[in-house]
Amino acid sequence: MNHYYSLLPLSVMLLLLLTACSNSSDFRRLPDGSEYRGELRDGLLHDRGEISWPNGDHYQGEFFAGKVQGKGVLTRANGDRLSGHFVDGVLQGFGEHENADGDIYRGEFKDGEYHGLGEEVMSYGMRRQGLFLYGLPSGMGVYQWDDGEAYIGNFTGGYFHGFGHYRGEEGHYTGDFTYGYFHGEGHYVYADGREEKGYWQRGHFVGEEPNEREQLEVALKVERAFLQQDLLLEEQLNQLSEGDPDKVELYLLTMALDGEQSVFAREITTINQVMDQRFATKTRRLSLSNHPDTLSQWPMASLTSVPKAMQAIAKKMDKQQDILFVYLTTHGSEDHQLSVQAPGMDLHDLPADYLGELVHALPVKWKVIVVSSCFSGGFIPHLEAPEHLVITAARHDRTSFGCSDDSDMTYFGRAFFSEALPQAESFQAAFAAALEQVTAWETEDDYTHSEPQMRVGEEINQYLQQWLDSDG
Repeated sequence: MNHYYSLLPLSVMLLLLLTACSNSSDFRRLPDGSEYRGELRDGLLHDRGEISWPNGDHYQGEFFAGKVQGKGVLTRANGDRLSGHFVDGVLQGFGEHENADGDIYRGEFKDGEYHGLGEEVMSYGMRRQGLFLYGLPSGMGVYQWDDGEAYIGNFTGGYFHGFGHYRGEEGHYTGDFTYGYFHGEGHYVYADGREEKGYWQRGHFVGEEPNEREQLEVALKVERAFLQQDLLLEEQLNQLSEGDPDKVELYLLTMALDGEQSVFAREITTINQVMDQRFATKTRRLSLSNHPDTLSQWPMASLTSVPKAMQAIAKKMDKQQDILFVYLTTHGSEDHQLSVQAPGMDLHDLPADYLGELVHALPVKWKVIVVSSCFSGGFIPHLEAPEHLVITAARHDRTSFGCSDDSDMTYFGRAFFSEALPQAESFQAAFAAALEQVTAWETEDDYTHSEPQMRVGEEINQYLQQWLDSDG
């Protein structure tokens, strides 16, 4: 469900002066074909009125100085109905949205999005109440289903995250959650009376006490690997081929930043294989990963190693003609930081502005940057440039999906690399196909659409096409 409701270009169209006398009420056809009936003041739409647009949208309510301003009701051509207080054409404060499927939200809006206290009642029998942040449940809230399933507790980005209580058909759980999983200390009571009380990891019960010996061994493994980073990175760089001055080549840098889950490391393994087959990158790629299973294979990812790897791979390239393809996959936060996690280590997350600084500082001219995480659209303003193609797995205020350990790849990673890219004529075509596929999967799963984003720099658009038309 799309939670962003802007009436643009209303703010432009409604400011058109109408050839009418002051303080009149009349029917007018506007230059763009819209039809308005209502009050006018000084030639502007003002006070009460209604307007219909050629695209089928209709608004009835208050206007002020040529703008949709005040209480009103907007009915979209697709059946969505929005009511409440509009400011400059978007809902602000308390309002209501009912979509064509019968889903209803009542609560606070900010800039046209669900933001603040609210309640959403879904047509398929689920109700959620509490705090919303840019369209998604965040903070304390409640989920309830018609069949009795329920959750009360903390949310982040729409996920159960933090402390909470879950009740389902098989039993009920009280304790810690991480991105929708039982994770941490918790107590599960099954419907038949059995109990599991202790520590959970990604939905699986691991024991009454944390396995401190196992955790210590993993932490030591990670720490030893961290001390060997320079050597491991040097070994990887020695395997990279130098750029061919007579040919445009693509170099690949893939990074699985969150090592607490295996899905991200598995994803870049698959991506490396796809890119090797399509663009012959086997001797022109470098990978970073924080998962314990890859520590002997790839260097780790941190705020120290990420810029070092970028600069090192750039040294192997022809900086004016070769193309650097960078892929980052991990969890993301509402304030646009990428999660950087390794078991037993305290690593700093990677903020959007810092990643932007790193990318822009690279001496390589042509870059394709793909960020796969929740809220990754917030990285676009920091990464875009005429020589850059930037792709993200979600809008700046939306979560992405598929980042669980029972998946081999995230939704976007699978759609873009495994499903679309092997046959696509370009990265842009692969994105278009992936967007369609991800939207279909999310619709099938009743998820709020992540809305992957793409920004194509003017210069790289032509350069990539020339490269692909030759022998790319």
